[in-house]
Amino acid sequence: DLDGRYLDIHYSRHELLAAPAEVLLGKTVHDVLPPEAADAVISALHEAHEEGMSYGSQIKLPLPQGDTWFELSVSRKSNDPGQKPSFIMISRDITERMKLENELRESNRQLRNLTEKTEKLREEERKQIAREVHDELGQILTALRMDVALISLRFGGQNAELLAKTEGMTALLDCVYENTPVTVIISDNATTAMTGGQASHATGRLEEI
Repeated sequence: DLDGRYLDIHYSRHELLAAPAEVLLGKTVHDVLPPEAADAVISALHEAHEEGMSYGSQIKLPLPQGDTWFELSVSRKSNDPGQKPSFIMISRDITERMKLENELRESNRQLRNLTEKTEKLREEERKQIAREVHDELGQILTALRMDVALISLRFGGQNAELLAKTEGMTALLDCVYENTPVTVIISDNATTAMTGGQASHATGRLEEI
């Protein structure tokens, strides 16, 4: 009934009963079930009383064979006027389904963890490759800088334009090594900034540009 009292019991597997049938008859769900399960049964009964039926509520019972899950289907009976409301409740063992769902959730969790670890390893690998490339490039840039400095020392004193160009190249190599952004500014018909102020393709063409 609406109080969760057992009025009649039919079963195919006695091991799925919370207690022997003769013990359950006349008792309420709060007398024989854990509080959380009993509350879920009462909620389903009230829903069926208002809507005519209730479907999908789930309860877990600690039976001798282990925790067992049930899905409840409740239908309100057509009673004569003046009779207390009564219901037909079917409880279906869904323990295997719950185990499979739990296993699926665990598999999904492990897959997410694996994906996160894989992405982390990829990111670390990208960083390692970037460091190796930077180190190798740094060695090449250092060698180039030394060559430019040597050219400047040997020939810069005899050629002012060459000296300016080598100074600009040295500064540019430093910027590349330090990964510093380079901005070229055109001013007074000459390209200045990292080129040392020497003439360039822009010289004399400011109006055209």
